[in-house]
Amino acid sequence: MKRYYFTVFVIFSTLYLILVKTLTISAEECEDICDRPLPFPHKFYIGPEFYHVHRTREGGTKQNGWIYGGRLGYERIKRFGLYWGVEGHWAQGSLCGHSGNGHKLKSTFTDSNVEGRFGYTLQSKCWYQPSFTPYVGIGYAWEKNAYRHPSPIHLHFLTRFPYWAVGFLSNIEVANNFGVGLNYKAWFMYDARCKVSHDPEFGSTTLKIQDKTNHRVELPITYHYCPPCNHIDIALVPFYESRHYGRHFSFPFSFADTKLTIWGVNLQFIYRL
Repeated sequence: MKRYYFTVFVIFSTLYLILVKTLTISAEECEDICDRPLPFPHKFYIGPEFYHVHRTREGGTKQNGWIYGGRLGYERIKRFGLYWGVEGHWAQGSLCGHSGNGHKLKSTFTDSNVEGRFGYTLQSKCWYQPSFTPYVGIGYAWEKNAYRHPSPIHLHFLTRFPYWAVGFLSNIEVANNFGVGLNYKAWFMYDARCKVSHDPEFGSTTLKIQDKTNHRVELPITYHYCPPCNHIDIALVPFYESRHYGRHFSFPFSFADTKLTIWGVNLQFIYRL
């Protein structure tokens, strides 16, 4: 909960500073900004991503650890034009913790998804060129938690589900070569299932999961090389994410309520056309 309040504080502090900066702009500065060319619409990006995962499971199981991987994608963002994009990400790392009865746990956590998005971009050529892009999207997610030594039982949990998403992207150019933004996404699971395997007694079992809504917030900070060309950018994207897989009663086994709190950063190397 403390991390949640801190994230909210950072978001609103950033928005406040942006608002103060834009409201105090002079007429001369506004004229210069209006003469600045807009970025090229086609954006290709790739880069490393690392984040901390805090995983809790009904019954008292708790795990923590750092996950490392990468993200790549393409977006078409054009002033007063249709927006579309596609993105994929993969990451893996170790989680450590304990079960509800005190047994030490260690697992290999693998996280990945692919997503397509469609929307529309609203953008001004003046006033620091603010842009706002609402969108809808569809995607598919895979998440695997494979327990290993010293865990008492080496079960593997593979969670998979399609989803649809709604959200927005935003950006404002606070200087000739710097932009900051706020991005938000909510995604809605559909027909989520978890395959439990490597059980020495029951083999493999597939459990249904109660579908829940998940959330992600990003604060991208972008540096533009060689203005006004802007073919090459680099972006640092801190983010916060919450996931919830709901308890589902079934026979002979039920899926236990599981929550993940994630925070980390993505570094993007961007090329624009």
